[in-house]
Amino acid sequence: MSNPLLEKFNTPFDTIPFDKIKPKHFEPAFEELFSSARIEIESIWKSNNAPTFENTLVALERSASRLGRIASVLYNLNVAETGKEIQEVTRNISPKLAEFRNDIILNQSLFERIKTVYEESKKGDYSIEDWKLLDKTYKDFVRNGANLDETSKKRYREITQELSQLTVDFGENVLAETNNYFLHITDEKDLSGLPEDVIDQAHMEAESRELNGWVFTLQFPSYGPFMKYADNRQLRKQVFFAYAKRSVQENAYNNTGIIEKIVNLRLELANILGFKTYSDFVLSNRMAERTEKVWSFLDDLLKASMPVAQKEVEEMQHFAAENGLNDTLQIWDWSYYSEKLKKAKFDIDDEMTRPYFQLEKVEKGVFDLAKQLFGLYFRQNNDVPIYHNDVKVFEVYDEKNTFISLLYMDYFPRESKKGGAWMTEYEQQHITRNGENVRPHVSLVFNFTKPTKTKPSLLTYTEVTTLLHEFGHALHGMLSNCTYESLAGTNVYRDFVELPSQLLENWADQKKWLNQIASHFETGEK
Repeated sequence: MSNPLLEKFNTPFDTIPFDKIKPKHFEPAFEELFSSARIEIESIWKSNNAPTFENTLVALERSASRLGRIASVLYNLNVAETGKEIQEVTRNISPKLAEFRNDIILNQSLFERIKTVYEESKKGDYSIEDWKLLDKTYKDFVRNGANLDETSKKRYREITQELSQLTVDFGENVLAETNNYFLHITDEKDLSGLPEDVIDQAHMEAESRELNGWVFTLQFPSYGPFMKYADNRQLRKQVFFAYAKRSVQENAYNNTGIIEKIVNLRLELANILGFKTYSDFVLSNRMAERTEKVWSFLDDLLKASMPVAQKEVEEMQHFAAENGLNDTLQIWDWSYYSEKLKKAKFDIDDEMTRPYFQLEKVEKGVFDLAKQLFGLYFRQNNDVPIYHNDVKVFEVYDEKNTFISLLYMDYFPRESKKGGAWMTEYEQQHITRNGENVRPHVSLVFNFTKPTKTKPSLLTYTEVTTLLHEFGHALHGMLSNCTYESLAGTNVYRDFVELPSQLLENWADQKKWLNQIASHFETGEK
């Protein structure tokens, strides 16, 4: 049987052939790719030649590239377009990927070769990028157990494999609980306070389920507005608890035991590796470096913000009482009265601005911003295979018409997609042995408000900011120009990776840029 995951991708820009891939293709592909990758890596650590940067570090960096790419396809599908078959494959493959990684990190012969190169090298003898690869590789091996004794290595393997399974189970349970709940309203009085657009969306959702009335879900474009605008306090409470109690109820999707196992296994893992806590282990590879530094930062933040927060709570409680609340303000009241207070103080709310942020215009505005700042041009390509009909693909070029990247945009929520927004990649930028600069295939995934039968997708101001934020991550990936894949794009310290995204968010409050993107979708009014 032919397997598109193992064959040459006869697609534009060597893109993933999503139109040909079936869940049944993954496990056979992984088995073959595991085998070929192990042969590649074995040739490194069994080499009779003295270890060098090229025959050890670079060779290891270049190995298993196809395996890594197919793994990215599986894991990205499991969060953006999943189903029972993809979830089953992910559960089966995750422990095997953990085992494969352990076989590399805990291979004593391979580590000795890396260690020899590291100890015999001087920083000044290397380019910045080559030294970074050597330094990072050596320290990653040490940090992840290369120096452990055999008994500890055995336990390390057991823990990492179990964690790989538990984290997959955790995510699947949250998605299942999110999808299992919906609020079905048949009495129009219960829609009091909700904007017309939100009601239209709820009616469309009910129709999609072949129900009369209106349906509200726990997906954020439905949950958020309901908590913000619904006058019915009891229904707000019901929906809040449905959201808050996901995967902590007595059913098949309860994550309580999984969380306990993850926490304890992480602590044991950290202790095996010589760290007091798991946070110490994580922060050893972050800019923050130490747990004490993080706690100091949080304590300073708490001292500075608490007095203001207390005043805001008092103000909100007083405002809610003036507007009919004969009770203590609860968490399911906060968003509702916060929006009303904002309206009372500043005469503005999300529903006033939403008609001015049509998705297509905001998208164009973000692309124009990238052109202005970085000289980038975007051309939609309808021939690239996609994993869902909602997805759009753009070719990205610079001012010299040099191809820079592909960009996938996936805007709307669905039951097969987890909540939130994120940037990922189906191909990371790198330079091959023969000097080819392989350009990245970047993907942005969102859960924005869907269009209705009568209106296009209209974004809240928060959603506009989210689009800018994630596009900052996309730029980080698209503009990468590194030799080694493991150092390219967003492969930086996790507490640094947010810098480009937060930088781009600043344009959300720039009047000049807002004037370019914001016009009423019906009248054109600015």
